[in-house]
Amino acid sequence: MAFSALCQHMGCPVRYDPAAKELICPCHQSHYDPAVGGMVVIGPAELPLPRVMLEVDAHGNVYALGVAELVYGYASNLPGAGS
Repeated sequence: MAFSALCQHMGCPVRYDPAAKELICPCHQSHYDPAVGGMVVIGPAELPLPRVMLEVDAHGNVYALGVAELVYGYASNLPGAGS
């Protein structure tokens, strides 16, 4: 499983903290738990991190196919956008 690296609060890049096992935004301290779908643990963010859909080919190469939810600041990621 993979997640967008942009915090859903203000779009700052999140970083993984192996000690806490969380993705943490250094700008406003939103914490996300990747073990439960990237949900917000604490902080001002209200939405979980968007999931990145992955595919692994027969050779073990991993490809990102798209994003399942709205990535902060990119309304074009919404279903039906641009239609």
